[in-house]
Amino acid sequence: MDVFDVSSSKAVASRWDDITRTIYLGVGIVEPSAPDISLKLAFKGVRPGIYPLEIRLTGNNFEPTEPELMVVVEGASLGIEQSPGGQPVLLVTGTPGSSVRVEWRSELGPAGRWLLLESVSFSATQSEHKIPVEAAETQRFYRVFPR
Repeated sequence: MDVFDVSSSKAVASRWDDITRTIYLGVGIVEPSAPDISLKLAFKGVRPGIYPLEIRLTGNNFEPTEPELMVVVEGASLGIEQSPGGQPVLLVTGTPGSSVRVEWRSELGPAGRWLLLESVSFSATQSEHKIPVEAAETQRFYRVFPR
């Protein structure tokens, strides 16, 4: 996950630490009559799911604060991995509480149709689902999209 844009209602200096997923912000003087600071972060390269994000705010007229936030990235993605026994497994990720369809076909192009492999409904806390698939003699194409 990378931050590619930061904007704020106050003058701000920022540094993003990708390893700890922490953004460090230095904010200018905050008016006592308007202590709220709005902050907008834009991310790129993120798979769907819930990510913890720590923001450390420091300023010259308020105590440092460290609110902990959860960033929810909506959507769905599909990957493939190998089970310990060597069987291919599709890894479906999506937004907790959402539903997706996983479909497959043996050829691309206008001919042929997509066949339902599995419908997945994520619980309120679940964002990953694994689908074991059989190794095929011919190639297969898979797709996932919200229901």
